[in-house]
Amino acid sequence: MNEIIEAFRKELLEIMTFKDNTVKIYINIIYKYFVFAKENLKVEPLKTTAFHLRKWFTYLKKKKTGSSGLKNCRAALRHFFSFLFRRNIISSNPAENLPRVRKTRSNLNKPVSKKSVIKLLKSFDRTTCERNYIIVSILWSSLGLRVNELVTLKLKDLNLDYDPEHKTGLLLIHGKGRKERKLFIVDKLYTELQHYLNHPKSPKHKNQPLFLNRSKTSLSVRRVEQIITEAVSKADIYERITPHVLRHTFATEMYINDVPLKAIKDMLGHENIAETSLYVHIPDTLKQNILEKLSVKRSAS
Repeated sequence: MNEIIEAFRKELLEIMTFKDNTVKIYINIIYKYFVFAKENLKVEPLKTTAFHLRKWFTYLKKKKTGSSGLKNCRAALRHFFSFLFRRNIISSNPAENLPRVRKTRSNLNKPVSKKSVIKLLKSFDRTTCERNYIIVSILWSSLGLRVNELVTLKLKDLNLDYDPEHKTGLLLIHGKGRKERKLFIVDKLYTELQHYLNHPKSPKHKNQPLFLNRSKTSLSVRRVEQIITEAVSKADIYERITPHVLRHTFATEMYINDVPLKAIKDMLGHENIAETSLYVHIPDTLKQNILEKLSVKRSAS
């Protein structure tokens, strides 16, 4: 089986000229399906039918896989089984008529669970690249930046000398409409940024981007999105995670932890609270708790 997958990988790279990252994602998906087919469907992957593939997609949807993840799965399976059919390894292509994946706009920016983001952070190899770990930490756990605000940060925008005794720094954010705001860097993120800046590959000159690419220039928005997409796939996470989803997650967690909307608005760099309210998603469990408290008050009165 490994020989077949290796031949498929070679075709994607050399004949279809797919990018390395796309090939990695597709191969990873094929391996995931193989595991599911053997363990859940009790079928050998090469004996897959359209029924088995529909079962897998049902499973992925129950796991709340985002539309981009489902699209990648559909594309990977169609290419793989088409490859097998052309090689006469199978007699028909079970993925040929897989339905198109449609985006569900209502839940597009649904916050992700803390468990999934921690899993995402753990997927980064910090011994070789601290940068990607710091990027996700800034987007999620501490600051909730817009991705274009993150990629335009320069070393001079970070001040870790603000209050080193209490592990508190400041980050100057260049927001929409040339508006600037300052956010505190505290505790764990403060220490991790210190460690990041001490790395030989980190920026050393104040006018350099805070997050460098291989050419020593600023990362693009697209590259940050790719970093997260690749890490989500590597970590076997089924929730949809993007930089903007992490921003919604940050706002929601702040609200659940009783941070006033006015303060969340200022941290996110919004013009008004109405805009901020769109970023706050109240979980069903919290709604239930509120209703239960209301019912108790009514019965007592």
